[in-house]
Amino acid sequence: MVRFRVAAVLVVLAAALLPALPAAASGVPTGPVPAAAGPSVAGGDSLYGSGGRCTLAFNVSGRGILTGYCGPVGTAWYIGTSTLVGTVSWVASDNTAGLITITNPLVAQVPGLRGPAGTLPITNAARATVGRAVQKLSPITGLRSGTVTAVNATVYYAGGVIYGLDRTTLCPSAGEAGAPIFAGTTALSITTGGGGGDCSVGGTTYGRPVVPLLTALGLSIF
Repeated sequence: MVRFRVAAVLVVLAAALLPALPAAASGVPTGPVPAAAGPSVAGGDSLYGSGGRCTLAFNVSGRGILTGYCGPVGTAWYIGTSTLVGTVSWVASDNTAGLITITNPLVAQVPGLRGPAGTLPITNAARATVGRAVQKLSPITGLRSGTVTAVNATVYYAGGVIYGLDRTTLCPSAGEAGAPIFAGTTALSITTGGGGGDCSVGGTTYGRPVVPLLTALGLSIF
């Protein structure tokens, strides 16, 4: 097992780092509506709720993978101001991953990621390998490129220890928890945190591998 001791680096893990939205009198969330013919959700989309913003990492059939900090179970998330997508139905014990169940039959799931220049197809999932070139689609920093520097890493932070993460050179930014990390058409991991820099000076981003999550839950990439 590769171990990395990191002091207070998981700057995007805390729920408080999901940017709060202006409170509406009715408690209905606010935010931009994705440009599509009818409501739809794709990997990389921002969802909105009374607690702030949440990033959908990857679509699976009837559900979406996101960070556990989009929970707790029962939390509702929306497209824009009023279109309900669904509610959080499961959260990992370490809060590195969660699932949203799509309960609105009018919301279509778009295969792949909604990138800045159009849809990026995601057709499968795999484990990362050291040296593999990867990308991250972030609502904060956009599409970024980097390299896997370690797998099965252990990260120590103020709230405890997280095991089994991928370590990359992708630059970190607060508020990115849940951003999808991928290589070509392959889903690799979900952003959990990072530190040691930013997108002007580099740094490190950690991701929760997708394959063990899919296997444990009996799911596959949509």
